[in-house]
Amino acid sequence: MYRFKRWQWALIAVFLPIYFTLATFQVFGGFYLGFPPVTPAFLNNTRFPLERTLTVIRVSSLHLFGNLREGRITVKLGGATIADFVGNFDKRVILQPGTHLMTLTMQEATGDFNYALE
Repeated sequence: MYRFKRWQWALIAVFLPIYFTLATFQVFGGFYLGFPPVTPAFLNNTRFPLERTLTVIRVSSLHLFGNLREGRITVKLGGATIADFVGNFDKRVILQPGTHLMTLTMQEATGDFNYALE
């Protein structure tokens, strides 16, 4: 019977939480939108809309980029549709100072969506 050495137990202790975190994002992927500078949203065949309030104090560029393997994402800014993404995408939108509501409406999207305020 094989017995793990101390350094192997240390590797297990480090990589097991990382594995569980990544598995959570792969299974329940439509729930996370964090904070800029780069904010990933891992999508797993979801229809759940995501909303994010952006508060901009000076004129900024909103950089939308990512890769969709399946489905479609519609991005609305303040209720107006600014983009409809399929496949690989990379788009920039200029934001004026103020508060903006960004809504991502997914149609069974699988892949990743990222945004950055620059």
